[in-house]
Amino acid sequence: MRPGIVDGSRCVDLSITVSIHGIMVEAWVVIYGHPPKTSPSAMNRLRHELFGYTDHSNRGRYEYDRAGLLSGTPYLQLRKGVIVVPLDLGPRVEMLLGQHGAWTWIRRVKLEPEDAGLGKGRS
Repeated sequence: MRPGIVDGSRCVDLSITVSIHGIMVEAWVVIYGHPPKTSPSAMNRLRHELFGYTDHSNRGRYEYDRAGLLSGTPYLQLRKGVIVVPLDLGPRVEMLLGQHGAWTWIRRVKLEPEDAGLGKGRS
């Protein structure tokens, strides 16, 4: 399923410009949020599954990095609830967000070199 705005019988892609690695590529911009009255623990579970986290044991003596879906993958987090991910991860991110009951808005974007340095994340 290709995200876009349905206009009559055609699907129109929206174009937003950001950058990863200083080269022009295509990616997905994913905007997501939680429904009202979502518990903080449910929000943390989603964040951990998406971005990964550091687990502490034995009163902080040991640390373990727990991988998330985006661990080891270049992505941009433009702000809370707005991420830019590679084309191959878009459907998986959307499925994960859906499993957690989050609302999503996902569109294809073009990444250009002059926009390098936007957001935070692994680029």
